[in-house]
Amino acid sequence: FMIGQYVTVHGDVISHVNISTVRVEDGGEYRCTAVNRVSKVHHSARLNIYGLPHVRPMGNYAAVAGETTVIKCPVAGFPIASINWEK
Repeated sequence: FMIGQYVTVHGDVISHVNISTVRVEDGGEYRCTAVNRVSKVHHSARLNIYGLPHVRPMGNYAAVAGETTVIKCPVAGFPIASINWEK
C-alpha cells in the first residue's frame, strides 16, 4: 500500500492509505496517529474485506498474575460467523 497526505485549503492535513488490489489479508484494524509538540492522538478503524476467513499468526504473550491482560486474535475476511478460543 501507499501512504500519503495533503493539506486542504483550510489548512487541515488529510492523511490516507491507498491499498491497490485489496486482499483478504489487508483487512483488520488500522490506526492513524498524529503527533506534535503538545500531544499525541490516535484513531483506529477496522477495514472489513469480503472473502474467506484468514487468521494472522499470534505472537507469544506474557502477563503478570493478578493483573488483566488482553489477547488479540487478528482475523481477516468478512463476514466472520464466529471466532472460537481454546486453551
